[in-house]
Amino acid sequence: MDDIKKQILKISGERIRRARLIKGLTQNELAAKCGYKDPTTIYKIEKGKQDIPTSKIKLLCRALDIDFDYLKGNIDQIMEFDEIEIGRASCRERV
Repeated sequence: MDDIKKQILKISGERIRRARLIKGLTQNELAAKCGYKDPTTIYKIEKGKQDIPTSKIKLLCRALDIDFDYLKGNIDQIMEFDEIEIGRASCRERV
């Protein structure tokens, strides 16, 4: 995988994770909304280790209420969030 592709995957993964936490979803919940049987797929996507199949991009964007261009790093999307709530969601995942 070339460096540009790795960077795009990393940006997309970070944005998915951030949007998921803002929405208050666990990886299991997001996986279910997008039709993934295994939530580790969401973990791999968020870490930039797995590409998102075309068939799942629209489902992810819809579940997280984000634009495709934002997901791919083409635009910045202003998202309001509470740092404490994101921290709680992150802790909840580990339990």
